[in-house]
Amino acid sequence: MQFSTMVPVFVGLLAIAGAYWNATRLERTKAEFALLNEQLAKLYGPLYALSQASYETWLRFREHNRPQQRYFDAEVPPSEEDLETWRMWMSNVFMPMNEMMVTAIVNNVHLVEGGSLPQSFMDLVAHVEAYRVVKQRWAMGDHSEHVSLLQFPRQFQTDVEETFQVLKARQARLIGTRLISRKPVLPTQSPRPRVPAHATPAPPPAPEG
Repeated sequence: MQFSTMVPVFVGLLAIAGAYWNATRLERTKAEFALLNEQLAKLYGPLYALSQASYETWLRFREHNRPQQRYFDAEVPPSEEDLETWRMWMSNVFMPMNEMMVTAIVNNVHLVEGGSLPQSFMDLVAHVEAYRVVKQRWAMGDHSEHVSLLQFPRQFQTDVEETFQVLKARQARLIGTRLISRKPVLPTQSPRPRVPAHATPAPPPAPEG
């Protein structure tokens, strides 16, 4: 087979390989984009919103309740009114938000970035489950305890916020890639024939009738 006859075959094979590679790349990007959207919609989006709301609410709560010392300061213990306020806020504000975060984690473990559950996530689940016992005692009229055996993990908000920002940046990059891949190819227009400057345009046809 002569070289001149091999060139079209070689070019055709390259075109097929290029089309296959491009289709595979687009499918891979599509799958990555779908997983990313699910991570943000079901796990990291809710966790980010709830953790931010919980933190801001906690700051406002502390501004108005025993702001000069720790809430459960051994030297200046909280009054009965302070304890009642604590139970009210924990039962109706902070624990419901914490429980929603735990539900998001437990129901979407498969969406955790990196494949392994961060320690702060496990600590949050343990904190909330231990606090359920305290809440149950309150419901039974036992107010001898007011805090969980396990503290709320300080690292949790940082872990959620950092991962959320990483995923949002990746989402923006993938959206840009998808927009480029979907950019329509405009048909090329044939250039209009140039009319010589000295040419006189033909008169319009006379009306019929």
